[in-house]
Amino acid sequence: MDGAKLIRELEGISVTADADIFGSDLEAPDNGFWIIQITADAAGYPKVKITPAGSATSRIAALNEATNLVADALYEFWVAAKEDDAINLRFSTAATVTVRVFFARSS
Repeated sequence: MDGAKLIRELEGISVTADADIFGSDLEAPDNGFWIIQITADAAGYPKVKITPAGSATSRIAALNEATNLVADALYEFWVAAKEDDAINLRFSTAATVTVRVFFARSS
């Protein structure tokens, strides 16, 4: 696996419950893994919106088994991706979040 590259970072932004966090979806440059780091000032859990390459249909999947994160703690999640898959993130409750998304190519 190649080294992870920072794709997008948002710091201390207010989000609405279950709304896309990024203004546009992030697209996988290759086969690999999304590495999602997140902290929030309120209990809640992240969700990932996945749109497979070539599809117009997205699916929403809860991370952390849909269990609330502890406020102000750092969490990291890995999500497999195929080239051209797109993702966006959501949070289950209104909160102020900091999110960093990296991509690591698989070898």
